[in-house]
Amino acid sequence: MADTLLTRQEVMQFLGVSETTLWRMVKKEQFPPAIKLTPQCLRWKKSQIDKYISSKCAA
Repeated sequence: MADTLLTRQEVMQFLGVSETTLWRMVKKEQFPPAIKLTPQCLRWKKSQIDKYISSKCAA
């Protein structure tokens, strides 16, 4: 089964964070990296986001 790909806006809404916070998390490697479909088209796998959230809840 294919994994759902989320846009930047969808990730921000899902996590309840601002764009600045999202990029800060990515830059500090605290968050799964985006998949670059084209230079201007980034997507995140929902399964990786779910795993990230689970790891934060367990910590």
